[in-house]
Amino acid sequence: SENDSRRSALYRYVTNLSDTGEYGFDLLQMAAVVYLKKLDELHDARGASLAADQALAEWLEARSAQSDT
Repeated sequence: SENDSRRSALYRYVTNLSDTGEYGFDLLQMAAVVYLKKLDELHDARGASLAADQALAEWLEARSAQSDT
């Protein structure tokens, strides 16, 4: 079913991020939300992954800038 496909795609994406060990739960959760949102919009796992990765990078950059001040 469609939900199984979405769940499987999300699991793969979050597992890949988690395996790097660089991200805490808050970042994984945020990336998962962006991923699912983009997957619904684009119907493309690769595009959703790229969008979530970009959102993560922007969030990390903003967090780094805040800690520098």
